[in-house]
Amino acid sequence: SQFLDCFSAEEACRILRGIARSMKKEARVLVLEPLLDHQPFEAGRRCLADYSLYFTAIANGTSRFYSQEELQAIASGAGLELESAVQGLGLGHTLLTFRKSGGRS
Repeated sequence: SQFLDCFSAEEACRILRGIARSMKKEARVLVLEPLLDHQPFEAGRRCLADYSLYFTAIANGTSRFYSQEELQAIASGAGLELESAVQGLGLGHTLLTFRKSGGRS
């Protein structure tokens, strides 16, 4: 839950790559994130964008919120592919389900 946004794209890819290496073909990785491009209200999207800037520039220098396209690219670089996306959970979260690339069952 809201875990990968604590890391830069490179760090998130490294984490997901380690997970992908340990996965069996039928395993799935579920990622729950507040994605920039899936906010129900413009104010929510702008708040996430501002938080992202704060974390990148002031807090730890690497955290940021991602769009679904960005997270899919990160996961793809780690050997994972998107299986499904459920939007509108809670206050603007999206649940992404990934499987190993080529690991269709």
